[in-house]
Amino acid sequence: MSEITPFNGKTVVLVDGDCNFCRRGVAWLRPLISAEIYFYAYQTADLVTHGISIEECEKSIQLIKGNYKSSGATAIADLLTLAGGAYRGVALAVRTLGKVSDFGYEWVAKNRGSEIVIKISQFLPEDPDPLD
Repeated sequence: MSEITPFNGKTVVLVDGDCNFCRRGVAWLRPLISAEIYFYAYQTADLVTHGISIEECEKSIQLIKGNYKSSGATAIADLLTLAGGAYRGVALAVRTLGKVSDFGYEWVAKNRGSEIVIKISQFLPEDPDPLD
């Protein structure tokens, strides 16, 4: 994994590089999205360049494009929208469910190492290094 350079308006997604669920999520989403997006582990990123704190990154995924920033369930919905097709409908459901989606996201994030989250992650593809 390399350090992030200024993104010049390109979309950057910061995830927990130590989280197997996060890495598998990137491996699943990346081929579905045709837009140019850079996925980085926040642990190796220049967070100052992106105006994000380590606390924010430890809590949830962060999506940044120019002045637009989203995190958690909203960032997932943004990525699903970019994936297009039927995933746009899933993104709409995530947005519509609002607080319920936030609760679900936060539960998974807080329980990344739990047996159930590990089992769920096994349904996602494995890529030894899905991050840029």
